[in-house]
Amino acid sequence: PYELCAATRNVLTPIHDPFLEARRYLAFKTLALAMMGRHVKATYFNDLLALPNDSALVNRTGELRNIKRTRSERDVLETLLADPARPAYWIARHLNNLIALVDVDPAFGPRGEEARPQIDPESHSIACVLGRCGPERTLVVVNTGQETRSLTISRSETGLADGPLPVDNLTGKHLDWPADRDRLSLHLDPYDRLWIKTAPVTVPANRLVAVGTDEEMQNALGARKSEP
Repeated sequence: PYELCAATRNVLTPIHDPFLEARRYLAFKTLALAMMGRHVKATYFNDLLALPNDSALVNRTGELRNIKRTRSERDVLETLLADPARPAYWIARHLNNLIALVDVDPAFGPRGEEARPQIDPESHSIACVLGRCGPERTLVVVNTGQETRSLTISRSETGLADGPLPVDNLTGKHLDWPADRDRLSLHLDPYDRLWIKTAPVTVPANRLVAVGTDEEMQNALGARKSEP
């Protein structure tokens, strides 16, 4: 989006459901960070809150790339981050924890291999990215579509062979995947995202914030008109 001179949220087709809009934004950000693989992970400050295009700044300065260089006042940011009825409240918290996870996951470390993206031929809305560094493996699975989809993954093909029950490091939930079974079918709701490893990644507690559940996010956002 930077090269297109557009904020990330503005290159996505509008959804008139702030809950789904927030989930979609997080899904694409998860996919983007996984695709960066072993390279330095980066995101614009404005994208941490999913701020929209700053057309006023572009018109005032004549610099197209200022479209996502909004200079927000601290009290404005604090208001956004303190209001659960705004998507920015949930997006910022989830991105904080996602970035903390990506930063310490050794499978996406600087000495690792290039990330290996794959698209499920049976459902083009499902994207998978495999991160590898030595014995470390992480499989990131993202449903980029607005419909529930299914996907079958393989221990032998992904390298997730060790450990009895792989875990989704975004939720901390273990997958019901016994070690003696090679394949597992996953059912992904719209914009679901999984960060699968054979063991939990230890993220320092002081880098994490409480994010709440999807149900809490949906109830808080309700049918509010989409805004930052």
